[in-house]
Amino acid sequence: MLGVLLLVTIAKWAVADFDPDLHEKYLTMPRSSFIKYFNEQNFSWKMTEYDNIRERYKPNAQFNYTDSVKGIPIYTPEFKGLELPEAFDAREHWPQCESIKDVYDQGDCKSSLAFGLSSVLSDRTCIQKNIHVRLSQQDFACYHKGICDGEGESFYALSYWKQYGLVTQKCKPYNIHELKQNLCMPYCVNNDTDYFKDKHYGDDLYNYIFRNYAMKGDLVKNGPVITGFAVYEDFYNYHRGIYEHKYGLLDGHITVRVIGYGEENGVRYWLVANSWGKTWGEQGLFRLKMNQSKVEFDVFIVSPFAKN
Repeated sequence: MLGVLLLVTIAKWAVADFDPDLHEKYLTMPRSSFIKYFNEQNFSWKMTEYDNIRERYKPNAQFNYTDSVKGIPIYTPEFKGLELPEAFDAREHWPQCESIKDVYDQGDCKSSLAFGLSSVLSDRTCIQKNIHVRLSQQDFACYHKGICDGEGESFYALSYWKQYGLVTQKCKPYNIHELKQNLCMPYCVNNDTDYFKDKHYGDDLYNYIFRNYAMKGDLVKNGPVITGFAVYEDFYNYHRGIYEHKYGLLDGHITVRVIGYGEENGVRYWLVANSWGKTWGEQGLFRLKMNQSKVEFDVFIVSPFAKN
């Protein structure tokens, strides 16, 4: 009976945020008129018009984050005795870890998996090992040749990190041209850094399912976490505020980095770093209303641990 009630509750969450009348206006109104209309409503977020945003960042429609994490051990962490603050921002909690403040631009390359993973791994290497690094997105090309096509799985990418390590961005900076050619370059672009000596390794990882308290505790105790996110058409035009899916069709899935949480005007939200550059959203970040099952945000959360 409890399981049935849970499914009913989730189903209500899934339909409560979508507005069919608004979706119809989105389909029929001129874009500038629709944006003006949307922003005049009492929604929790505002939208704007970006140039070629969908064409530039449209994810791989075939990528499924849930399938991506299969193989990662499932373990729901318990944080007994841990007092969770009302609001939390990892940038403020660990100010010595500059990587947490970073916002990247993946460009016209469907590489959110590489950016989401490398960013969290950089943050946690600093937090857990006091080693200040910015790990290379580019080095994941040696794990999978289809990174720029939105291919790859978190489990295998993180297994690569554990077994073979990742070099820093100093050794291998982001290079879309090379990624699109599916080139694995096992050497550094500069001559003063040794590729194999520059490697940083992972120790352990697990994932857990649909647990707000667990994700908050993990953030506060261990640092930013990795999760997937379902991109709907309205998300492209997010400008500021607390995003709640309102209109538009599903366009695909991306990997994002969760760095905090909070509440504004009675609306609880997650603080999330995207990889669409600082001119998008709230300087590259977005705030996401909690408990929206349709965006598949907290279905599987990955928590990695660094190794010296």
